[in-house]
Amino acid sequence: MIANPPRRIRHDNIKVSRVAKDELESLNKFYVEHRSEAWTPLQFKVGPYYCVKHDGKIISAAGVHLVTPQIAQLGNIITDEAWRGRGFGTACTAALATDLASEARIISLFVRTDNAPAIHMYEKLGFVKRRNISFLVMQKRRG
Repeated sequence: MIANPPRRIRHDNIKVSRVAKDELESLNKFYVEHRSEAWTPLQFKVGPYYCVKHDGKIISAAGVHLVTPQIAQLGNIITDEAWRGRGFGTACTAALATDLASEARIISLFVRTDNAPAIHMYEKLGFVKRRNISFLVMQKRRG
C-alpha cells in the first residue's frame, strides 16, 4: 500500500510521542512480548518510531523498515490486544507517516491481505493498494 501524502488524522485525545533513544529497551520489550516478526533493535537506527503509553508502558507503536530520501516503508505497527479499537495504532501510524512525508517521501507498507482491521486503518490514512505480493519466510530450525 502507498500513500503520497498520507491524510492527516486528528487524534487530540491520544498522546503520541516519538520514541527516544533511552526508551529503546522498553520498545524492544514491547515488540518481543508481541512477537513482532520483523523487529530487531537495529531497526531503531533506520528511522523514527512513535508510540502511545499507558502508565509509562508502551501499548502501541509504529516504526519503519526502510527510509531513503525518496521512500519510507512503515513497519512494526502493533497495538497491544487489550488496547485495540481505540485509535492508538492509527494515531501512531499517522504521526509517523506525517513525519516521514514532511520531506516529500512516498510512504509505503506491506500488510497481509487477511488483516482487515489494519487495511481499514491504512485506507483511512490515505493508503491505496498497489498490488498483491507473495513472499516466503525462512526460519532457522530450532532443536
